[in-house]
Amino acid sequence: MSEIKIYNLNKIFENYGKPTEFKLSLLLEKSICYVEMIYQSYNYILFVIKDGDETIYVNSIIIVTLDNDKVKTTFSYSPKNKILEIIYFDEEKLSLLAYVTEAISSNLVELKIFQIDLTKNEEKLIYKYTLNYYEESASSITYTPIHIRAVNNKYIMLITPNVIFYKNKVALLIDIENKKEIFIDPHITDNHYIYELVNMVNIRIKGKNYIFIKTGRFCSFEKRDFFYSKNKDYKDEIETILIIPCDELIQNLDKSADFKFSEYLVDKADYNASLDFSFDANVFYIPNYTYNKFSSILYNKENFIDKKTDIILYDLENKKYYHIGSLPFPLEKIPTIYSENDRYFVMYSPFYINRLGTFFDKYLIKHYLDTNEILFMELPITISKNELLNAVYFFKNDTIVETKNPDTKQNFIYSVNHDKLIANTSYGENYLPILNIKTGDLSSIIIYPRFLSKS
Repeated sequence: MSEIKIYNLNKIFENYGKPTEFKLSLLLEKSICYVEMIYQSYNYILFVIKDGDETIYVNSIIIVTLDNDKVKTTFSYSPKNKILEIIYFDEEKLSLLAYVTEAISSNLVELKIFQIDLTKNEEKLIYKYTLNYYEESASSITYTPIHIRAVNNKYIMLITPNVIFYKNKVALLIDIENKKEIFIDPHITDNHYIYELVNMVNIRIKGKNYIFIKTGRFCSFEKRDFFYSKNKDYKDEIETILIIPCDELIQNLDKSADFKFSEYLVDKADYNASLDFSFDANVFYIPNYTYNKFSSILYNKENFIDKKTDIILYDLENKKYYHIGSLPFPLEKIPTIYSENDRYFVMYSPFYINRLGTFFDKYLIKHYLDTNEILFMELPITISKNELLNAVYFFKNDTIVETKNPDTKQNFIYSVNHDKLIANTSYGENYLPILNIKTGDLSSIIIYPRFLSKS
């Protein structure tokens, strides 16, 4: 059985600051930077370094090249213009699309889209679009919230949020190749519009790209409180989940400009329910590592009347729903859902306490959602009594257990199959699993800092 390789990128990031834990004092002094992983494929990993101030502009881009699951080269790029976010990476051309919004008057904000050629170290403005944005003065506009995602390297989706500053709200597709805007019917269902968007992410599953959208004005705990208190002022209670296949969208655009968000409605929740799916909005592309035989995703739907949360499997190809099971938990307390041989389960730690007050966390409860079957599971690894179970990750060739020690402020990563500690990180570090493109086996782990101190 091959060893899992560990790559530590801290030394690379030391050129931009000293890896550190998050400290409020550093944030107040504006001497801290954030490190974010925004793109991961089998060939590349993209990190951005953002200043810890109100604007959070991207000041550096770090690109790690993978070759046969190994770190081959690492190079960096410093944007010449102000950039808020990178929204697309063309691996073949090694080019990026990025954007920024800037106030040009007290009632106008300009969106700028840049193309960055990493091979030529060139950066050019390729598109501009002006939005109506009302403030007392241009100097008071420090940040303009907006939702932007790339459909591909030609089309970009733009949606203004439902905030008072955008009096003239828009939902459109920008054709950056032909320099035009295609306006989209914002209506989704009932009296609910796309401007209530709270999350929009790009996901790649089984070689196909999708845009996942979650709308809804209130969080699940707010809706739950409104429902039980019978608040008569409770309005705008609808939530929706939309899934847009990018290939299908592009084909429709090539035929005609007719596109409606209502055509891609997957599910909705009224006043007595709430919806959620667990995808990171900051990561605009990540390949599917589950290796399921179905092209499907899970989402959760909490019913306030029945006081349970349904786990629903949605098949992206045939657009069918499968009820996996239910849990007696509110949405914000739903544990991680794992998959094993096409069965889904959650795990709990009993947290038994002995006479000395220390935890024995290697004992887990395995709860299968389809049958409510309960199994006790003991992790076959040796861990310190001072460590608490943090997470468990299942891969084809190994099971990885992450623990944390509050005393030393460290996380420990164990390989169950090798029955040993393979890496440890500080609270100021994060890590990524790297899988083999052909087999899906876990081959290596990349460690990188979460925060950098500029002082």
